[in-house]
Amino acid sequence: MQRIKAALAALNEGRVEVDAFCRKFEDLWNFHVDRSILPDDLCACLGSLFDEVVWFSPYPREDWDYPGYRDEVQIRRAVAPVMAMLGLNAKPEMG
Repeated sequence: MQRIKAALAALNEGRVEVDAFCRKFEDLWNFHVDRSILPDDLCACLGSLFDEVVWFSPYPREDWDYPGYRDEVQIRRAVAPVMAMLGLNAKPEMG
């Protein structure tokens, strides 16, 4: 969980871009998190975030061939509940 917290903090503090965060989170969730030891609510929240990050597209919305892709704003919104659940302070959304 420390690696997930670090990835969330890096995104929140602007040390990584959303696309790098999405790749990192996807890797962590798939290969480095023992879900069997997580509380059910946290596992569900992280699973929901995973369902969002796998659909992230760095390309402009008008270039999307599939309407289900996610943009940076949507990823940042999806991160917020996880940060709250983990007791991390999220920066307020810009704009």
